[in-house]
Amino acid sequence: MAEYLIQYQLGDVTELLTAVETRLGDASDLMADVLLLLIRSTQLNFDAQGRPDRWADLAPSTLARRRGDPDTAQILRDTGLLMQSLGAGSSGAFEAADGFGESDEFTATLGTNRPGADALQLGNPGGNLPAREHVLFQAQDYEDLDQMQEDFVMGLGPYAFA
Repeated sequence: MAEYLIQYQLGDVTELLTAVETRLGDASDLMADVLLLLIRSTQLNFDAQGRPDRWADLAPSTLARRRGDPDTAQILRDTGLLMQSLGAGSSGAFEAADGFGESDEFTATLGTNRPGADALQLGNPGGNLPAREHVLFQAQDYEDLDQMQEDFVMGLGPYAFA
């Protein structure tokens, strides 16, 4: 009677799994890229004055208090301090180093210490202040995030979001 032996060695797969395990143990590079993605999305939210839907217009009483020409007033940009606190440098270009964004091997966080920023983000119905969500991911950002994670696991990347 004939015997057949089929043998498969896991050499290449084992090396791949070890490399993936090493990458997943410290996702610092991925989280730094996620922070840049969040910063980029936030900048685009400010530039568009709300995404996917435009923020509510400023009330006439607010426009009357604004600096400069009320006809060119941009929402949430009267002094620029909120944008700067979220990572925008004095030029208006967002940079992770200038704001309250940080990342480590497992998390990416973007925030601000500006008083009242939470009311601007979430709104205050009792105070007649509509929500103007400026720190949030859009649908495309989630697609980019999924691709970044997949590429990270496969050993591809990094990304440059500016």
